[in-house]
Amino acid sequence: MNSRPEILAPVSTREGVCAAVGCGADAVYLGGKDFNARKNAHNFTYDELKLATDYCHARDVKVYLAVNTLVFDSELRAFAQTIRAACECGVDAFIVQDLGAADIIRSIAPGIRMHASTQMTIHSPAGARFAASLGFERIVAAREMSREELGQLVKESPIEVEVFVHGALCMCVSGQCYLSGVLGQRSANRGQCAQPCRLQFGVRRPEDCDLSLKDLSLLHPDYLAELARMGVASLKIEGRMKRPEYVAAAVTACRQALDGEMPDLERLRSVFSRSGFTDGYFLGNLGRQMFGVRTREDVARAQPVLNELKNSYQKEYKRGSVDMELSLQTGHPSRLRMCDDHGNSVESYIDPPQKALSRPTDEAQARMQLSKLGDTIFTMGSLTVDNPSGLYLSASRLNALRRGACEELMRVRARRAPRLSIRPDYEDESLSFMKRPSDLRSPRLRARFRTFAQIPQNAFSICEYVILPIDEVVAHGKELAPWREKVILSPVRLLFGVEDDVARVLRQLKAQGFHHIECHTVGHIVLGRECGMTLHGAFSLNLANTRALIRAAKEGLADAVVSRELTLDRARHLGDYLPYGVTAYGRLPVMTVRNCPVRNVKTCTACAGREQLVDRMGKKFPVRCERFRGRQVVSDIYNADVLYMADRLRDLEGFDFIVLDFTVEERAEVSEVLRSYQIGDGNRSGVTRELLYRGAL
Repeated sequence: MNSRPEILAPVSTREGVCAAVGCGADAVYLGGKDFNARKNAHNFTYDELKLATDYCHARDVKVYLAVNTLVFDSELRAFAQTIRAACECGVDAFIVQDLGAADIIRSIAPGIRMHASTQMTIHSPAGARFAASLGFERIVAAREMSREELGQLVKESPIEVEVFVHGALCMCVSGQCYLSGVLGQRSANRGQCAQPCRLQFGVRRPEDCDLSLKDLSLLHPDYLAELARMGVASLKIEGRMKRPEYVAAAVTACRQALDGEMPDLERLRSVFSRSGFTDGYFLGNLGRQMFGVRTREDVARAQPVLNELKNSYQKEYKRGSVDMELSLQTGHPSRLRMCDDHGNSVESYIDPPQKALSRPTDEAQARMQLSKLGDTIFTMGSLTVDNPSGLYLSASRLNALRRGACEELMRVRARRAPRLSIRPDYEDESLSFMKRPSDLRSPRLRARFRTFAQIPQNAFSICEYVILPIDEVVAHGKELAPWREKVILSPVRLLFGVEDDVARVLRQLKAQGFHHIECHTVGHIVLGRECGMTLHGAFSLNLANTRALIRAAKEGLADAVVSRELTLDRARHLGDYLPYGVTAYGRLPVMTVRNCPVRNVKTCTACAGREQLVDRMGKKFPVRCERFRGRQVVSDIYNADVLYMADRLRDLEGFDFIVLDFTVEERAEVSEVLRSYQIGDGNRSGVTRELLYRGAL
């Protein structure tokens, strides 16, 4: 890997492209009109994408297209057309979340690069190994990782690692946020996030903003030097919803810090911040100091610096030298040959030279005019003058030769788009899938528990499988021994800093006869596979289309819960390639966070797993920590309302199984719910159907 990482900038308009490139970005990432995680940004039409790509390639800047949303079956053909068109525009890579989308890209354009989006929730070496096995060449690491975790990830990853170094921090780990979707159908996994987390949610008071983090900034020479030493391939700036001046300020600061200079962080803060910046995740310093909101003072501070920043990207950023050969021959057009440091060569011609009346054109005179490259991306390299007859060419003619050669060289560089092997034999028929049988099968019951104490005595006879955290299985192995074949081990949902220990415990439990594992992320798939376990996909894998189910089956999953973004109708009509089910009961996580908001006001001992967030409407969202071996790894923020479908069991027919997810319920309530789902009664008020009927936008 390169010792100097690339600077990767966000853009959403042509002016944003100019700002990023003009201030020294090595690559930009952007979105088209569909299938990107910032649907509300301006984004690019295909014509605009082609112009932007040519502009960037002429300046030796790469272009990555974000197609990092979940894709539904009804959209797969349109998605395939998007990929073909983007390949023809010459993009350098696709940023992808959806496993089915990745399969389609690989089918259409086997030669193009794919980067695993941070929405894929890759935060451990096992996740990197999974991405590499699917043909990804880079992963975008989760933003919640510490320097030690990043160091291990980069060291053990078989592919490149990209790291966010500046910009907004979501409270939830990317790819695992359902808050906006559940509250208003504006799904974060579909590019429509309404950012409700920036509103009032409080542990102590409803008017607090305990889900709003300050923006990340690691734009310090020491931090960037450390990331470079690790072998990080790309330093990513967040901000596709931000204005060009923000892009200019962030790219300039990143370039200065990477060059060992201390950037003007106060100017950067003036452009955009939420009461300052944080480096809390990187340093492992979580807590109250990481939280912040955008204040009136923050907004007012931005105005004086915007015009100054607008001027900062009007000139071209120098990107290499050019060597020149000037040839002056009697009776022949004057010729200037120009070569850049990528081996591109062009020639420019003008009128024949004249007989010198006094002093012939020599190297010094030619260099004086030909080195005037201030309005270009080039600097002057070597110059050779071939003027055997001592002829003369005026300064204006030399300037015209230089301008003509520079313009032609930029055109040649713009045409330097990657040559991609787009498969002409890839037909849309490959997106027609084997449908499920029309018979309405009755789904089997599965129950997921947080603790062993919640499990009623009859749960194992009622349920096909019981899902339980691995710590609980270790603690109650003897009681569970008769039911080993019916127990699915559930590792902590995210593996920050505990992957090796989790793998060790899984191997121990496998030796004791427990051989089923619930896979919350792609990293769990690898751990389970390496332990020789039977793999069961959780909803957090976000399998949202038939191609994703086919890929999951190829990766060894025995079955899977489909994405919570799907309506029942969409889910029921997925192709019949893998047994699958839906979650049909529970207070489900709307966020999985690393920085527990309760710890802003209480210690873990004082909380004791009983706290909740209250929003401005008075709704209460329970907060529960997930622990492994006594260590708090992540926290789940659960929906205020319980998903309940026992009164609509007919609507669940056709699925292979349904999952009942028990979180805060005591054993007596669990028994009552199990009975309701057996007999199909139990009308309840104050419940939610989540997105099972409404669907995500």
